[in-house]
Amino acid sequence: MTERLRELNFEELKKLYAGRMQNDFPLAEIKPLELLEKQYKKGQCKAYELICGGEPKAYAVFQIPDEGDAWLLDYLAVISSERGKGYGSKMLSAIKTDLPAGAVMLEIERTDLAANDEELKTRTRRKAFYIKNGVTETGVTTVADGGIGYEILCIEKGEKKDSAHYANAMLKIYETLFKKGEYSVKIANSAVQTAEVVAALVKNGDKFLICQRPKNKARGLLWEFVGGKVENGETEAEALKRELREELDVSIETVRLFERVRHEYPDLTVYLSVYEARIVSGEPKKLEHSDIKWILPREIDDYDFCPADEAILRKIKKEF
Repeated sequence: MTERLRELNFEELKKLYAGRMQNDFPLAEIKPLELLEKQYKKGQCKAYELICGGEPKAYAVFQIPDEGDAWLLDYLAVISSERGKGYGSKMLSAIKTDLPAGAVMLEIERTDLAANDEELKTRTRRKAFYIKNGVTETGVTTVADGGIGYEILCIEKGEKKDSAHYANAMLKIYETLFKKGEYSVKIANSAVQTAEVVAALVKNGDKFLICQRPKNKARGLLWEFVGGKVENGETEAEALKRELREELDVSIETVRLFERVRHEYPDLTVYLSVYEARIVSGEPKKLEHSDIKWILPREIDDYDFCPADEAILRKIKKEF
């Protein structure tokens, strides 16, 4: 008997929400219908059912980020009358082969954070089910949904990627679903740290500002765009304004997001967001850098930049 996935329209999703989902999931875990509708209209939510023999056997609801091709499996259930017949495994198989996503990420509650033996047993059994069905362990943990600790698994359609790849996929998903400070993403048991960093492409006429890192820091004396890490509770714009005030003693306003990149150093994986910005008050001072310069795009090759900035520099050469 052939199984296939069928995408639901929103009216069908509403019917699913009002009926089966109310019985299949704890009420506290079910998002408001108004939120799902808003996400659906933005293309951030899709629902599918598994059809076998012309009848639905299981269903799943996915969250889709604004950037990237990895979706988040938000809800998965087998229709109550069909449980114990292998349709959960068949649904996972159909998701892997038929879903129009590059990969599918799964959040499962961490076994090491279980409150008691019964909870531990449930979480262990759930993880074992996914692993048995070929779902990949990513080495990534997250905190989201009001402080719940998750282990991240992946239905991978190609070869298994490294943990930094999966961490980046989760960051893109959470950036769509949550506000800054409402989530965290970490690579478990890894000596390689990750950092969410913002930087400013500050323009002055045809020139833009670059800064030379201090000699005693990692990647010392290389040139970069001014910026730094996003602290807990900050938006990217807030972090950027703080960093330029601390490092250059200027006040800025952001104009637009210029580019996002990920770069892996031996000691650090950087998720870099670069914003075009303009100075509204103050003159740049060398408070933390060895040097600062205003340069033209054609002068880029005269300076040695941090490797993480290479994609940004290529885009500047192309667009400016």
